[in-house]
Amino acid sequence: MNYLDGKHGLTATTIRDLITYDPDTGIATWKVSISNRKPVGAVVGDETKETARGGSRRRVGIFGHRYLFHRVIWLYMTGEWPGEHEIDHINNDSTDNRWTNLRLASPHQNQGNKRRSKHNTSGHKGVSLHKSGKWRARISTRSGEIGLGLFDTAEEAAEAYAAGARRFFGEFARAA
Repeated sequence: MNYLDGKHGLTATTIRDLITYDPDTGIATWKVSISNRKPVGAVVGDETKETARGGSRRRVGIFGHRYLFHRVIWLYMTGEWPGEHEIDHINNDSTDNRWTNLRLASPHQNQGNKRRSKHNTSGHKGVSLHKSGKWRARISTRSGEIGLGLFDTAEEAAEAYAAGARRFFGEFARAA
């Protein structure tokens, strides 16, 4: 059976022949064994730490190529690769691959759903202490960083950021 076709070659038919995916749990298991380390019935993929992001992701090796698991699931469910789009995990848990938690996103939209940086000291996304002693709210958009104002409290700045996030990112806005 020819499992490869085109760029890296993985097709929806091939992936459906190889795995069983439960969209309610986000878990996939092997239908066939394609390596000595992954027997039939084993959970597909390995969780890997993403040091730059501080979280984890599930990756899967198939016929000598490594894929992000959520992109393989997109192929499995829709019959198409996401192409230039990213797959956004709505709840921001990149190990939660339930079908209801996955959606196509532009890089800009995916950025809007990003968590607060682990280096953030204000406790609020998009908020930092300005040299004036006031709290500054800023948001990054396609056209660059936009200042949303200076505020007396971090909470007021956080409210301004949340309003800006809704304006620029819509349903992809994450204010916390």
